[in-house]
Amino acid sequence: ASAVICTELMSQGKLDRDLWQSCNWFRGPLDPVTRAGYHYWAIPYVRIMQRKDWIGAAATTLVAPFAIGRYDHIAGRHNFCGWFTIAIGEPICYWIGARLLAKSAALAGAN
Repeated sequence: ASAVICTELMSQGKLDRDLWQSCNWFRGPLDPVTRAGYHYWAIPYVRIMQRKDWIGAAATTLVAPFAIGRYDHIAGRHNFCGWFTIAIGEPICYWIGARLLAKSAALAGAN
């Protein structure tokens, strides 16, 4: 699944299921390189969101506007948070993913 953070927000009741499904439909899946980079940081971040203390609550509160803003931006209601996830976040995730895949390929070639 590509929507690691959005899935967690939905499971916490902070993101409507229809909104979650619509976001995936509008945008489609991330390309494999971007998805690898996203998962590299998002999966550990979700573990922080799942904490039952103020740290987990703060992590969830911090990311929710970006998830909702992303959906709104993709749906044509342009906003800063949505723009940021697409214009800044996706290229950063791609960069991370490209580094991870290059490192993996180098390690595979060394064997």
